[in-house]
Amino acid sequence: MRPGLQEWIHKFEEGSGVRTLKIGLLWILLVGFTAVYDLRQMRNFSAPEAMDQAQLARNLSQGRGFTTRFIRPLSVAMILRHKAMDGAVLLNTDHPDISNAPVYPLILAGLMKVLPFKYEIREQDPFTRYQPEFFINIFNQLLFFVLLCQVFSVGLRLFDGPVAWMSVFLLVGADLIWQYATSGLSTMLIMVLFMGIIQRLISLEEEARAEVPDRRRIFGLAAAIGLLLALGTLTKYSFGWLIIPVLGYMVWVAGVNRRPATLTTAIFMLLIVSPWLMRNYHWSGAFFGTAGFTIQEATEQFPGTRLLRSMPQDLGSFLKPMVPAHYVRKLVVEANSIIAKDILSLGGSLATLLFVPAMMISFSNPALKRLRWFLLGSIVVLLVVQALGRTGMGSLSPIINPENWLILAAPLLLVFISAIFFMLLDQVQFPFPQLRPVAIAAFWCFCSLPLILGLLPPKKSPVVYPPYFPPIIQECSQWLNPKELLMTDMPWATSWYGDRPAMWLSLDAGAERGGDFFRVNDFMKPINALYLSPISTDVRFLTDILKSPDHAWGRFAADGLKGAVPAGFPLKNSSRVFFPDQVFLSDRVRWKSGQ
Repeated sequence: MRPGLQEWIHKFEEGSGVRTLKIGLLWILLVGFTAVYDLRQMRNFSAPEAMDQAQLARNLSQGRGFTTRFIRPLSVAMILRHKAMDGAVLLNTDHPDISNAPVYPLILAGLMKVLPFKYEIREQDPFTRYQPEFFINIFNQLLFFVLLCQVFSVGLRLFDGPVAWMSVFLLVGADLIWQYATSGLSTMLIMVLFMGIIQRLISLEEEARAEVPDRRRIFGLAAAIGLLLALGTLTKYSFGWLIIPVLGYMVWVAGVNRRPATLTTAIFMLLIVSPWLMRNYHWSGAFFGTAGFTIQEATEQFPGTRLLRSMPQDLGSFLKPMVPAHYVRKLVVEANSIIAKDILSLGGSLATLLFVPAMMISFSNPALKRLRWFLLGSIVVLLVVQALGRTGMGSLSPIINPENWLILAAPLLLVFISAIFFMLLDQVQFPFPQLRPVAIAAFWCFCSLPLILGLLPPKKSPVVYPPYFPPIIQECSQWLNPKELLMTDMPWATSWYGDRPAMWLSLDAGAERGGDFFRVNDFMKPINALYLSPISTDVRFLTDILKSPDHAWGRFAADGLKGAVPAGFPLKNSSRVFFPDQVFLSDRVRWKSGQ
């Protein structure tokens, strides 16, 4: 029998409809807040990896396979050495990517197939936002909404409704999380996968504590955890290190089923990850390609981006100077920096000031105690991964970059912090009951101050300049045809905005015939143009030009501003279109006369 009008009214005044209306209103408010944030704070991509993975996705969506137009000299050296190929053959074909994991580019490629991505920037339009990046950011914000649902579910299962809602609101008020959700990076996907693992670990612990554990369900949960670990690893390779705290937790809570459960997780993960690792080995002789050398980057032997820009003929001899002391030094120096600067802001919220109490206050529930130790163990592992995984690329986008691994722990940490807050609040005797919600609102406002202040005037420009101004990058890149080779200091940007093959600057500046520049130009593929952006032109004169061994192109750009080009350098024609911010040299005039 169909409900009458009175029954509908009762349902939405006092029945289950009230809850539906409240949740619907909260979603409307969240979408509205997202729109406000996007209008005031969303910017174009600033992280090189975001542009790199976006251009990979476009190649996939256009049927070019997992190939890249961002050519790293180290990648060229590894493929030439392992495959015994001719350099001319390698650089005259689509370059296989051996630097990125595949899941995130595959997802973006699917979006590019479905949505009307427009890559061309029309000259008549005043440029503000790059449309493809806007679509990618909206997708990542949808992942953020999924993360909010996961956090609410975990908070409700571990504690109660108020803790669950406060956890969600703290996450919504975390400015750093919003920045990552609009960065184009895979961080939101990784956070969703990690929270998925946590949800299944909680279920595993509950099932193991049952009077008669269901072994089939335990194995199903173990397999799901292995699948999520594999997907995370195939999104960012370093995610795989989380198998240490995950298996440790499973051994602790799974009881008599600990051995088959942990084996199931490890085997599922290995089976799913192995085909991709074998693909990398087929091309480069290394399971993780160039990403496997992250630990060597940003050390005393290979400061900055020196390693990725190198093209050694004997990679073993090239890496031989690295000794264990160098890795220890990197770990100590970077860990000290992380603890001093990043650990209290790992959640992007001032709520993380309660990090220490959240880790120290004892809970009577053994499940909470175990999960807290899992969180603490994960933070330690992520701290080590972040310290040893620091690279020179991170300096190009110091705040929002894929090297912030501690942020993965933020959602679960905020759940514990919310619980601590309500435990402390319950100790306060308010003279009026109405003051309690006021105190809760004040706590949220205090924790969300960075986000609130960021939304106030002045409005941020969506253009991340210097160094990235997409119309200029696209115009300069497209002076070349798709088969010609560009060398630049921002190949991730020219590959994404310009859709042209771009090799990262060699370590030498073309001053000597024996350097890598002429090795590529004379024996592999002619370099048809050189494009230097503010990354090279807008640097410190004494430190980065005169004294730095890694800024030969900075000195080249300084000489170029004076009209001096080294004798024998093959690119003589210079465009004055974007001079002096940008330096563009070519083998012939490729721009309109008079420019």
